[in-house]
Amino acid sequence: MKMPISVLNSMVPNVKGKKVSLYYLNSSLLAKKFLGLSDYEKRMKVERYEYGKKTTGITALNLPVDILETERGFEAYVEPIIPGTLEGELTTFCDYLNEHRYDITLDEITNYILLVANAVEECHKNKIVNPDMASDGNVLYHKGAGKVYLTDFQDMQVGSIGTKAISDFIVTDPILSKPKYTQGDRYSKNIDLYTLAIRYFYYATKLNLPRAAMFGVSFDDILRGTGIEHSELAKCIRRLHNPNKDNIDIRGPIEEINKRYVISKFKEGEPRHFIRK
Repeated sequence: MKMPISVLNSMVPNVKGKKVSLYYLNSSLLAKKFLGLSDYEKRMKVERYEYGKKTTGITALNLPVDILETERGFEAYVEPIIPGTLEGELTTFCDYLNEHRYDITLDEITNYILLVANAVEECHKNKIVNPDMASDGNVLYHKGAGKVYLTDFQDMQVGSIGTKAISDFIVTDPILSKPKYTQGDRYSKNIDLYTLAIRYFYYATKLNLPRAAMFGVSFDDILRGTGIEHSELAKCIRRLHNPNKDNIDIRGPIEEINKRYVISKFKEGEPRHFIRK
């Protein structure tokens, strides 16, 4: 898609951020304009777009369908507007959790993480890693449709195209500097499995495991207070800090937890814990 820079500059963004601005082109497409890109970064955005055209089976990944260029070259991705966006039906799960803090169920949390984990598995089949998945807004949730959408394609590691992006939520954990997670400028898929486990635990208990690790608090100590220290999920969480073994897919373990436990009621300033049914 071609557009004169004068026309693009005259448009008022519908959503304006520090690095990205969104412009609704019509009822089905938007332009995601990136601010302050170098020529090299522009080339990488175009290469990501070309890689995205070759991916298959990732229904939850919101991929660009075109690129917007001006006389200055690449300016934006043209992406589908996610169903439910204009109707205000999309949210982040953190916002959903805060809104429903008094009545959220473990079943809802489990089903959400399973949706994300299934999408992540399809990404891995296409050699796509999403180290910034835990950042706010990079996964959007449509509860009514029972769907999630991965929106951060521009900062994912795709094939041989690297990324420096990583979520503020997880970066505090020293283990992430180990070769199990990062080798030079490359992430392994272990980082996505780490994020899924950490986020599930956070949504269920409000306990921030990466922050605890930063202060030297062991996962064992935390798990003992939650009521699931002997579960398969606990084994998965402990494995996150084993530098010599790959992380475990949490989908089976959290489905088992969901069958056997509920979470305690919300109390201001206190973590939740798991209660046997």
